[in-house]
Amino acid sequence: MRSVGVVFRAELLRRWASWLALSLLVALIGGTVLAGVSTAHRTSSAYSDFSKRYGYDAEVFTSSHLSKNYFHLPYVSKVTTDLYYANGNAIAQGRFVPNQDLGVASLPNSHISSTIKLLSGRLPTGPNDALVGFSMQQEFGLRIGSIVTVPLYAKSQRSAVLHNNAYVVPRGPKVNFRVVGIEVSENDFPSSSPSYSLYTSPAFGRGLGSTVVSSDIVQVRLRQGQNDMPRLQVYVNHHQGSGYVYLLNVDSNSRRWNSRFSPSRRDGCSSRSSRCWRVWRWWARRCRAKVSSNASPIPLSPRWACGHASSLVWACSAPPPSASLAPWRRWLWLLWCRR
Repeated sequence: MRSVGVVFRAELLRRWASWLALSLLVALIGGTVLAGVSTAHRTSSAYSDFSKRYGYDAEVFTSSHLSKNYFHLPYVSKVTTDLYYANGNAIAQGRFVPNQDLGVASLPNSHISSTIKLLSGRLPTGPNDALVGFSMQQEFGLRIGSIVTVPLYAKSQRSAVLHNNAYVVPRGPKVNFRVVGIEVSENDFPSSSPSYSLYTSPAFGRGLGSTVVSSDIVQVRLRQGQNDMPRLQVYVNHHQGSGYVYLLNVDSNSRRWNSRFSPSRRDGCSSRSSRCWRVWRWWARRCRAKVSSNASPIPLSPRWACGHASSLVWACSAPPPSASLAPWRRWLWLLWCRR
């Protein structure tokens, strides 16, 4: 053991710079890979965590008011009701918003804190105040104080709106809503086409909202999720009431949206981790080749180590390059490696 200690101390005095550089490189690459894996995990579970707190399992649309005991069922854990106002094509910041992409609704009558997450601003209180979703805010560049003009349908157009698939020109009031807050809810995560939300205040519902076409929307949370969905579907089909009742399975849309968050080879986090592993394997093969071709120690000077360490950090931490940037970036990387 004493001979081993003597050899180790001799090699340490001789190659301390090389060993220090190797330790730094391993720490940098390992830390970057672990950070990428952690980011990918948070990204993949972001929507599911949000849906557990602010989401619901089913959405029920009805043309007539439902009784308070309609959803008093043993497998229903939470019920939130709001009004949907039929709207025409809107204008936001001078840009056209198709009516099929915009949903104008009142604030939920209960469980607001577990249905809508307020990102900035405040909840609407005045008759023209409105709360817009983050997807609409980002798409149209809205901010606190922006105006969204929405034409609504008069009550005389109720039959034409509810029984016509084509666009009906609204003959009701044209409301200039003022944005007072930005929110995020499950409606702001579309599965295919865009989905923009605009929530009105209770004052609007008591005033102008009572003179336009509206229908009830009920958001239902089931105790066992998808396992209780067939029972709810059968119940709704056999209790249509005086109008129509339509059940939308929100969980199916949530799964399609959640799949878009799953990490893939094209995601920044996963591709960054894979680049780190490729760089590390290349560096290990290069070191083995030097050892096998020459018995002398690996020439790892402090200047060489610092230069390559900075190159590895830059290559592994920068975002994935586009097709136009890939050639020059590859040549720059090779130039660094041949120093």
